[in-house]
Amino acid sequence: MTMDDAWHFYTMKSLAQKNWDKFFKSGKHCLPIKLYEKELLDRLATHTKVVDLGCGDASLGIEVGKHNLNYVGVDYSTQAIERASINLKLFPNVELIQADINKLPTDQRLLDAELIFNRFVLAHIDDKKGLLETAKKLLRPGGKIFILSPIRPAGLTVNKDLEMISLVEGNIDLLCREVGLSLEIIAEEHFPNEQSFLGAYLCQP
Repeated sequence: MTMDDAWHFYTMKSLAQKNWDKFFKSGKHCLPIKLYEKELLDRLATHTKVVDLGCGDASLGIEVGKHNLNYVGVDYSTQAIERASINLKLFPNVELIQADINKLPTDQRLLDAELIFNRFVLAHIDDKKGLLETAKKLLRPGGKIFILSPIRPAGLTVNKDLEMISLVEGNIDLLCREVGLSLEIIAEEHFPNEQSFLGAYLCQP
């Protein structure tokens, strides 16, 4: 998938309007794994726990499984969990939880995470600060949170769909500081012919 394809893909109305089951049932949803995401996984010891908040069809989980790591995926959509279960059937160290990540359940399987992924999800969360506070509590000492999201410049006028699936530039840094997380910029990839970009960030207590 090219960056241009990705841009149009992520602005689909079904995604912006949160029609998750319809979105995952369409079969056109596999999110490509970026090189820097693979490099983060390369650093982890075997059987380290990786939690994926908003896992979708677990395209990330496949890569986690290839790295022989323990994977816990969480998603609200029944269609997403069903597809994730199929995609991960060859990997033994996998847990899938159907839950609303706006209100994460108390579940021992989520605790002691070395790395938490939040890919293309934070913009959709009603209580973004609350989610980061919860994710912070799930980390083991030294653990980190990875965020991947479309970012739009402050003051940029965009259509409603794009507004719903992207974050305003600087908001992630502000949210992290409010919950006691430091922020490292991993990458910022501009979309073709757009002022907005794809931001990748690593946060840790």
